[in-house]
Amino acid sequence: MPLIIGVDEAGYGPNLGPLVIAASAWRVADEQMPASHDSLSAIKECLLCERSGLGKTQRIGAGAAEGPWIADSKIVYRSGGLAALERTVLAAMLVALDNMGSDLLNEPDNTGGKMRESTGGDASPASPLPRSAAALCRTLAGRHAAGWIADRANGAIDLPLPREATLDEIDRTAAAWRAKTDRTPLELLGLVARPIFPAEFNRLLDQRQRKSDLLSQASLELVFGLIERVRKLGGVAESLTVFCDKHGGRNRYAAQLSEASGGMLFLPIEESRDSSRYQGHCLGRSMEWLFLSKAERFIPVALASMTAKYLRELAMEAFNRYWIGRVGGLRATAGYPVDARRFLAETEAARRAEAMPLSDFWRNK
Repeated sequence: MPLIIGVDEAGYGPNLGPLVIAASAWRVADEQMPASHDSLSAIKECLLCERSGLGKTQRIGAGAAEGPWIADSKIVYRSGGLAALERTVLAAMLVALDNMGSDLLNEPDNTGGKMRESTGGDASPASPLPRSAAALCRTLAGRHAAGWIADRANGAIDLPLPREATLDEIDRTAAAWRAKTDRTPLELLGLVARPIFPAEFNRLLDQRQRKSDLLSQASLELVFGLIERVRKLGGVAESLTVFCDKHGGRNRYAAQLSEASGGMLFLPIEESRDSSRYQGHCLGRSMEWLFLSKAERFIPVALASMTAKYLRELAMEAFNRYWIGRVGGLRATAGYPVDARRFLAETEAARRAEAMPLSDFWRNK
């Protein structure tokens, strides 16, 4: 069975809050894939959101159809708000736990908090889901959750989960997802994430100089770590294909792939504005990387996009609540450049009073 990984980010453009990168891992059943002489074309066809029962657009509101809605996070968030993201992302965690019985393929947690077990301390007896934002981040990010735990706002305000969806809605979404498994060749194995808060972002930017280099390196390292985790859990695959959105308009990624993989050789097949494609070998299996424009049209990238967006929205809610509690009349911000400068100026006195370094608050690019 082919192993498919999709990776995407949320928060690349803002100056405030974290950049969040996420990845989703899937098995694809060969016997259920569309017939095609080109295996890559067949895989791409079965992964399209618009053709999958997991990704078809749903009506949002009281009469919304139950079930997962996997699409570009911007579309889902604009149409259904945080609740629509939350229902599908948290349902995805339940489905992945059913399929793998693992901690969502993540690395061990070295943040000082115990990783959640299937019915561990951060979950209610009726649900294996993490019940706070910090617990969710530990589950998805493992050792990369350190920045979340150390962040001033998230350290002070650990948001209870779920925020807008109900546990019953999430359970129904997961049940509807499971009911679709006999009609789709896709089996979700797990989710992972890496939040990068301003202090770490600025340190990495000093090393890399370009923001696109920072994004590429962090994204590729996340994926290679995920591949190794799948291997350790016995997820042997005939081939590996990684779908990734383009990074800052770059068309060439061979050097970044080699560095992140520890020196593996990747052969460029195509390097264009729409598609950059590379072939190589990883853990004894053939491996293909696709960096695509509008990669969110594919289910694995779309779910990664939604996961990253959900985590960033949780972080920004805590961020806004923290500073609004210290500055009277302060309006919330999404962190994008123009409004971020307004927020920066209006919080200056409060930040000085807390002796908060600017580099811990403001991303330099």
